[in-house]
Amino acid sequence: MGTTRVALLGTGGTIASASGADGQLVARRSVAELLDGCDVPADISVEPAVDLDRINSWDMDPRRMWRLAARVQEVLAEPEVAGIVITHGTDTIEETAFAVDLVTAADKPVVFASAMRSADSTSADGPRNLSNAVAAAASPELRGLGVLVHASDELHAARWVRKVHTHHVDAFSSPTFGPVATIGPAGRLRLVHRRIARWTPAWPLDPDVQVVAMTPYTGLTPDLVRAVIEHTGARGLILEGFGLGNLPGTLTSVVGDLTERGVLVVIASRVIAGGTFPVYGGDGGGVGLESVGAVFAGGLSAAKARLLLMCCLPGASTAEARARLVHALDVIDGRSGGER
Repeated sequence: MGTTRVALLGTGGTIASASGADGQLVARRSVAELLDGCDVPADISVEPAVDLDRINSWDMDPRRMWRLAARVQEVLAEPEVAGIVITHGTDTIEETAFAVDLVTAADKPVVFASAMRSADSTSADGPRNLSNAVAAAASPELRGLGVLVHASDELHAARWVRKVHTHHVDAFSSPTFGPVATIGPAGRLRLVHRRIARWTPAWPLDPDVQVVAMTPYTGLTPDLVRAVIEHTGARGLILEGFGLGNLPGTLTSVVGDLTERGVLVVIASRVIAGGTFPVYGGDGGGVGLESVGAVFAGGLSAAKARLLLMCCLPGASTAEARARLVHALDVIDGRSGGER
């Protein structure tokens, strides 16, 4: 029996980090070094193993994300490659994974691997996470499920996964939906979700399109929101609202004004599970915000809603971009016509 080939792309993060003489953690180790400490199944070959970046994930940005996605597309186009593993830091892994998921049309498995403990820790979690991710990327059972994030013997969909703890090893969860699959003894996969609807843009992307995200707080003044848009010239604004997608009442008129000026305003929720639903009336309530032109992000976090809106804006009028966004949310959030 031949071997299954999996590609490995490195971007840095805690999984590649080790302490220096000053005791500070820095992403130092190559993916080749990380592989040396892994128990890769004998029937899987990992090649190529390439470091695209060696950064802390808080320095990730859309330009790097799109560049990574383009490289993923190139590698997946090679017939002999069964899947890809990408090592990444945990701080923004859910954003990068979602960005790659949005623009990668191939159905081969793409699995992100990370670690909460450094590579030189006496109880490092990176080797097991990477080994599991490599095995998952080689599995035909995971084809067509989009980009996945491995964490603590679970595989999570990029659109659903959230980092829910700053330092525990089991730091990731997919609120509401749970993992796509779990990994049991001897590496056995158990699928929880067998179909996930996909959406990908059919137009060129622009990593420089300006979309701003803000987290409103009680007492936020409308002038501050206006000033941010005027200063940045943003075409889109993500507001991480309260509860089901509500804002301080004084912001309703601002949302309406910005919408009339051609700024797409999207309301997400600061709450980690449940998503947005415009049900409350009155100033700041979701019904009123929807009536003045706001779009609701459903179950997407504010950070992911920003990336999705960035995908919808290039080369489009505001009306066209809005139609793209609504369709994308219908598919990704399963609101109509999408497969859960």
